[in-house]
Parts: sequence; structure tokens; C-alpha cells
Amino acid sequence: MMVGASINMYGITGLTDEEEEKLKQAKQYALEETMKFAQSQQVHNQQNQMLALADAAQRQRALLLMSRIYVGSIYYELGEDTLKTAFCPFGTVKSINMSWDAITMKHKGYAFVEFETVDAAQLSLEQMDGALMGGRPIKVGRPNNVPQAAPIFAKMNEEAREYHRVYVASINLDVTEDELKSVFEVFGIVRSVQLAPDVNPTRHRGWGYIEYATQKSCDEAIASMNLFTLGGQYLRVGRALTPPLPLMPPNASLPFIGSLPNTMSMLDFNPLMLQGNGTAPESSLQQEESVSISGSNARLLVMHKLSRRTESRVVVLRNMVGPEDIDEDLEGEVNDECSRYGKVQRVVVYQETQEDESVIVKIFVLFSKPEESQKAADSLDGRYFSGRVVKGELYDEAKFNNNDLSG
Repeated sequence: MMVGASINMYGITGLTDEEEEKLKQAKQYALEETMKFAQSQQVHNQQNQMLALADAAQRQRALLLMSRIYVGSIYYELGEDTLKTAFCPFGTVKSINMSWDAITMKHKGYAFVEFETVDAAQLSLEQMDGALMGGRPIKVGRPNNVPQAAPIFAKMNEEAREYHRVYVASINLDVTEDELKSVFEVFGIVRSVQLAPDVNPTRHRGWGYIEYATQKSCDEAIASMNLFTLGGQYLRVGRALTPPLPLMPPNASLPFIGSLPNTMSMLDFNPLMLQGNGTAPESSLQQEESVSISGSNARLLVMHKLSRRTESRVVVLRNMVGPEDIDEDLEGEVNDECSRYGKVQRVVVYQETQEDESVIVKIFVLFSKPEESQKAADSLDGRYFSGRVVKGELYDEAKFNNNDLSG
């Protein structure tokens, strides 16, 4: 029998005092090692968090740098407002910094434009370099400090290639995500449409992203839809340069990470035959890959879908007259002019007050048939009337019937 050992009620010999001490020491050692391991893991996790934060900060700085462009050769009479008007079709312009001469109080002919997204900056760089402003071509490029952000941005660009996304700007504010998807799904399966929200959650800010199932669809959408007219505005379409990031309304707690035609000619499209079975893509990836849709045929399909979606008996004529031209004979004159295109059922002359308290005149004409209103819109759009260039287009008939003339 061992010294110091005891026997319990079951006849089992217990530990000696020496063994009890060794067991106690073993428990203490295990506890200390567990604490050391926990502390080591905590330090490791903190280091990973710090690295992740540092990487996020580097990415944020890179995005900020890549979201700025340099604009040179600016005509001396042009100011910040003109620059903003010219560049806002590409996306939200956060700021414009012009270089001013303290003596002459005139700008030095160059400025830096900062966008909310890299994609807007890149698209404006591609499409505005050489555009005429004030009768002279401007120069658009990257600022000198861009090279320091290039490696980080290149990494993000590679990550973005895993997604088949296009960036779309200059979207009419009345166009919804579902409507935009309906237009762009001509080129293939659309996985998602995400428009940048405004402060009002029911509105968007005129730009966003469309993700396709394949890169082929992405490329064809860019080639066919850039400078396509949708809702009276020229769409600006390009490849998304960054991976998906959350889109938030302006003045949100977290910042974003991430229409005027210029002087370039509109794209010319050669007729291309549909391949595969000669039909539009079906709703499956396998069928999509066997069908090629591009160029003018793709645009024809888009326009066909739009014509079905926007069918209306109402035409709105803008810039036909000013407030000073309104008299008791105006409705009759418009009725007579539009009767050449079909049976006119109603003419409404509407004066709308703008934010700057100026007044514009919109004339709404209700025809008996949609084909009559379409003919009138096509014929009157771009015509001169008393020294003015008339803008004629179809107007939502449901809104007109509800006396909503604000569109």
C-alpha cells in the first residue's frame, strides 16, 4: 500500500499527496498554456483586423485618387457650372476645383473634377477627351498622383473581372430598375440591377450597375448601348472597374467606395445576323451562349421592347413657345398643326415653374390612336417653331389621365 494514499468506499486506492501536487501543477500548466494560446489568438486576430483596416484604407485612398480627373485647355469664359453640366451625365460629381489667378481673377485653364465612383471618372475620361467646349477641344486625363494608387487599383480591377458588370449613367430618373432590366436583358441573362439610391428611397440618382451571367453579354451591352437614347437621354455605358460595393444614398453615414452628347459622332452600326437559332436569347445560360446578339440587331430589339412599353396616345411638346407667347389662339393653332398626323382629341397648355422661379411651357396633345401620336412625335421633334427647336416625345398616358403633367 502506497504511503499517503487512501482507500474510498469502493475500495479504490486514491492519489498520494505527491501525486495530488503533480496533478495540481499539471492543471495550472494547462490553464496557463490555454491563456497564452487565447492571448496569442487575440493578438493574431487583432493583427488581422489591423491589416484588413489598413488594406481597406489603402483601397479607399486608391479609389479617391482614381475618382479624380484632370481637365485642361478650358476656355477662359467657361466656369465650374459649365464643367459640371458637361460631366454630370457620367455620374455624381462630388466637387470641381479650378485653379484661379489671384491677380486677374480668372481661372488658369484647368481643373480637377472628382466623381463619386471610379467608373464615372474612367468613362468621362474615355468619352470627353477632345470634346469641344466653348469652341475648343478640352484635354482630359489622370492627375499626376495616380501612379501611387495603380498597384492597389490593379488588384481591385482583377477582382472585378470575376463579375460581369457594366456601369450605366445618364439614366432618366423616371426609369426604374425593372424597366432598365427589361431593356438590357436583350443581351443575355441579367442577374441584378442596382441603381444608386437618392435621399428619397423611392428615387435614384441616374446611375448604377447591371450584372450579367456571362462576359459576352456584358461586352455586347457596352458596345451596343453606349450613347443609346433612353427616355430622351444618352446613356453612358462602360465596364465596371471595381467589385460590387454597397450603394448608399448621399449624406449617409458611410461614403461610397467605389444628358449632354459630346462632339463625337454617334456610333454607326453595320447589320449583323443573329447566330444560333436566329432568335433572341432564352432564359438559360446554355441557350444564351449559342446565340449572338450585337450591333444594330440588338438595338432594334431594344427599341422594339421600348416601343411596346412606352406606347401612348399623348405627345408632349417642349420649347415650342414661351410664357409670353401664350394667348387664346394657341390651342387652336396647335390643334390645326397636329391634326395633320391624326385626330386630335385634346390640347393642354401647361406652365411649369422651375426651382429658379423661371417658367417653361409644355403642350400636351392627346390623339385618338397611338400610331398617330408616334407619327406626330417623330415629325415635330427637332422642328423649328418661331425660332425655337421643338422637343417632341411620347408622354405617359396614365399620368396624363391623372392630371400629372410634371414629367
